Amino acid sequence: DAPALAQANIGIAMGAAGSDVAVETAHIALMREDWMLVPEVLRIARRTMRVVNGNITFTAIYNVLGLTLAAFGILPPILAAAAQSLPDIGILANSLRLLKQ
Repeated sequence: DAPALAQANIGIAMGAAGSDVAVETAHIALMREDWMLVPEVLRIARRTMRVVNGNITFTAIYNVLGLTLAAFGILPPILAAAAQSLPDIGILANSLRLLKQ
């Protein structure tokens, strides 16, 4: 199964008792032999990608805004350096939403 899983666009291994190589090679490992879990996996993947894309967008906007303010001298360099770590808190908080659902 492992070579087929490696070649697949999305490989799904099923069962905790399955081959270790197959589970490691697969993109998704379902711990129970239940195909009904696949829609749930897809829902989790879509939600995760929405959060990741939101985090990337937020970071890009924040950095462009900060760079612009610093370039025009509106934001002093020391404050710009201090403000550089602030988006991390927002990104972590946004990512924590995945654990609550």
